[in-house]
Amino acid sequence: MSLVACAAHAPASTAGPSTPTAAGASPDVAPDLAPDLPAAAVTYTTGPGGDGVVGGPPAEALARAVAQALVARGDDARSDRTLADLGAWYVREVSAGHNPTSAQSDRAAARLGFVGQLYAASVFPAATDDPHAWRDMITELPRNAVMNRYGVWVSADGQTAVVLFAALELALQPFARHLAAGAPLRLRGAIGARFTHGQVYLTAPDGVVGRTDLRGRAVDVTLPLARAGVYRVEVMGDGASGPVVLANVPVYAGVAEPATDETAGGDTGGATDTAQQMFVLLNAARRRAGVAPLAVDGALAAGAVAYSQEMANGHFFGHVSPVTGTVGDRLRRAGIAVAMVGENVTQGESAETAHQALMDSPGHRANMLDPRFTHVGIGVAATHAEPPLLATLVFARRTDPSRLTARDVTAAIAALRRQHGAPALVADGILQAAATAGTSAFADGSAPSKEQAMTVAEGALVREDRKKGIVRAKGCAEWLEIHELSDLGDVALLANPHVRAAGIGVTLRKDTAPVSLAVLVLVDGANCAPAAP
Repeated sequence: MSLVACAAHAPASTAGPSTPTAAGASPDVAPDLAPDLPAAAVTYTTGPGGDGVVGGPPAEALARAVAQALVARGDDARSDRTLADLGAWYVREVSAGHNPTSAQSDRAAARLGFVGQLYAASVFPAATDDPHAWRDMITELPRNAVMNRYGVWVSADGQTAVVLFAALELALQPFARHLAAGAPLRLRGAIGARFTHGQVYLTAPDGVVGRTDLRGRAVDVTLPLARAGVYRVEVMGDGASGPVVLANVPVYAGVAEPATDETAGGDTGGATDTAQQMFVLLNAARRRAGVAPLAVDGALAAGAVAYSQEMANGHFFGHVSPVTGTVGDRLRRAGIAVAMVGENVTQGESAETAHQALMDSPGHRANMLDPRFTHVGIGVAATHAEPPLLATLVFARRTDPSRLTARDVTAAIAALRRQHGAPALVADGILQAAATAGTSAFADGSAPSKEQAMTVAEGALVREDRKKGIVRAKGCAEWLEIHELSDLGDVALLANPHVRAAGIGVTLRKDTAPVSLAVLVLVDGANCAPAAP
């Protein structure tokens, strides 16, 4: 029921995953209403599980109004018995004076075997002048949210009603909630038609996240549960709207399910205070995982604040804005260049619940604890919906290429060739002198473009070859711009086994943001057509 979303670690041009939202319950429920709750489910299922309208004629009348409102909203929804059963849990909690948090609602739904994403729930006195208080709740949900499941529960005396809205955008064969340690977990089925592909994530009891990419919409994955403990299983769908969390449930391997659930909540103050608290919680989690803490990045934070406010004002949620596009689009528009970027979006009642929602989502957890990120910007906006806080976290890797030398680049290329089983390069003084001539001309401004710099290098190479009577059958000049040495791994030519010799020129580009390293590579023995290593 928590509203969370991310870009898995990715180039700046990609987006990340998202999930739906939640609304809390209303007060004014008689304290003697404490219905018996259904037993915990044995399996997770994606079927509706029977009629999701419980409570006789009053519930049926309410369900007809709910169905009509969903059709008017553009949703094709069906009732789900598990959601109606969850309504009984809501009544019990509210009658005890509790207003369940998003995380508590999620765990209660999972305990009943519900696999989809819970959007919202409203408990209200049915016999009032406004028996349809749930209508306001619908208008508060993001316009781009899909709602295709609902549940209605009305008390036996007809005085108390519950309406719940959810999304279930995948079909899976039932799978066990409890397994023996070491037993495999098999997921079979398909994700929704609006997605083109997806991912399955698994958080192990030690907190390590694994990922399996889906080829198309079919789900056919076997997950090893090697040790005893609680695992978190997540299925994401990906398409035009970016990755979306479709299922995120716990599976218990050789351990008992906790009988109670206590989740932190409470008011955390203003948006600035909440962002700072989320930053502290994030770095505390990274330290516990043995990962270096992140530094605050003012430019990233400004973008995160703007995007959170855009979602709040535009009444939508996700990584792809109808106005500003993806996180990569937003960074480029702001003139921010990074080596790597990821984005998480979440809602919560407080900094603690918003943070925990992200950590409980394997795909988002992977962003939170990714050791490759160095900086983060966090922006928080207040909403009129429940939960009331909406936060964007933009993760980035910023590097300092000014510390790299030609020797560093040469050593990295040598290591790359060893990794691919390619022979070591032969030192060629003419190639080296020509490459250096090109990058030097670029650095002093006499060849201000990469094309001009490569022309200078090729001219120097031709002159020296003529002087020495050398005829080169094959050769190639390639210009690279890197932020760190690992970027060299993306260049197929550098691992080409047919390359015999090379010359490497290096210069710092201070005219880019961030600063980058320009590398000119001249090779002998292969042309520029990529060859398989």
